[in-house]
Amino acid sequence: MNIEISGICRHPIKSIGAEEITSTIVKRNATMPFDRVWALTHEKTKFNFSHPDWVPCSSFIRVSIAPKLMAIKASVDESNSSIELFHPELTSLKIQMDSPQFSEKIIHWVSSLCPENGPQSFKICKVPNRGMTDTDYPSVSLLSFSSLDALSKQAGLKLDKRRFRGNLWMKNSIPFEEFNWVGSNIKIGEVELEVVEPIERCNVKNINDKNFAVRGFAERQAINAPIQGTAADIIKLAMIEFDKIIRSGELKAKILLQVHDELIFEIDEKEKESSVEKIKFVMENVHLQFKDFQVPLLVDYGFGNNWGDAH
Repeated sequence: MNIEISGICRHPIKSIGAEEITSTIVKRNATMPFDRVWALTHEKTKFNFSHPDWVPCSSFIRVSIAPKLMAIKASVDESNSSIELFHPELTSLKIQMDSPQFSEKIIHWVSSLCPENGPQSFKICKVPNRGMTDTDYPSVSLLSFSSLDALSKQAGLKLDKRRFRGNLWMKNSIPFEEFNWVGSNIKIGEVELEVVEPIERCNVKNINDKNFAVRGFAERQAINAPIQGTAADIIKLAMIEFDKIIRSGELKAKILLQVHDELIFEIDEKEKESSVEKIKFVMENVHLQFKDFQVPLLVDYGFGNNWGDAH
């Protein structure tokens, strides 16, 4: 099977900057040159700096932790071993890749893009003779523009290819046909690649399982995840806003506990009615700066000397 490639990307630092290139070298049992050569660990990393070896992506700062990283672009100059990083909110950073300050400068540059309440960058790491791909073996990722276009249509919005951090982008005629290639070999020019496994970005992996019980559980996960996920995002937005107005003195209350989509406050008896109106307003409207819903959010409340009485 011959495949035509219409885009090539590499990511010199894992999750920190994509670089579009016109050509690359593909070698047996090797990652693409300058693809995920480095990764940025956080303070809870399992990476062993004394005995560097592959570890899962959970040990690194990545886009799911710091979404602003998605906007970074990278440019590697192989002739003088330098890398330059660009972000719309920052002054670009150019540094020699063999500089003693490489790790320190990258961390300093990236730090403002990481959430204050999330894992913080710790140190740049690398594994000799391979890139830090998501797979525990050296791999090159192959993705389809046709599938991306079909997914964009299903989602109702234009999805950027950087979201999926692929290496080789092809323009095949049938969306998602690449999922049928697992276990087979494909040819790109004179290069033959073995398709080993699909790239899994979704945890609901058994949605098409032949076993009814397994498929049913996956279907319930798929339905529930966006509902509970959205509720979790909204409650976090509300808590951030409450922190602001409590600190400013606008709301005279204390947040004691969050339980799923509930917040428990301690409020002075004299401030009870006025505080509840402010709390209701925030919880029902904090999402509007990002997204409106056809069905309005309604917040119920109760009072009591303890959580049980309040219910």
